[in-house]
Amino acid sequence: MARMGRSPSWVQIGVYSAVLHYLKAVEAAGTLDRDTVAKKLRAMPVDDAYVSSGTVRSDGRMLHEMLLTQVRSPDEMKGAAKERFDVFKVIGRIPAEEAARPLDGSCPSAK
Repeated sequence: MARMGRSPSWVQIGVYSAVLHYLKAVEAAGTLDRDTVAKKLRAMPVDDAYVSSGTVRSDGRMLHEMLLTQVRSPDEMKGAAKERFDVFKVIGRIPAEEAARPLDGSCPSAK
């Protein structure tokens, strides 16, 4: 934020989260072996600036609670919220298990 003058987009922070989780899995696995890193990646929780309490499923999909948000009104943007670029308010939450398509065995990568 200091360099760009704005917070990252949801896409940018999502990519950062994925790369960070991969690098942590490589470090924890102590190898670059694909299968070993993938196993470690799925075993480790995802907990960072993008998501908390996330998990990576056997098919590679990251499961996490999804937030239903609404853009704040101009009156709600006054003061501290505007300074933090906090433009959304959470109006609902969808549990991880309901937010993703169920694992049905059709993906050849899922074991």
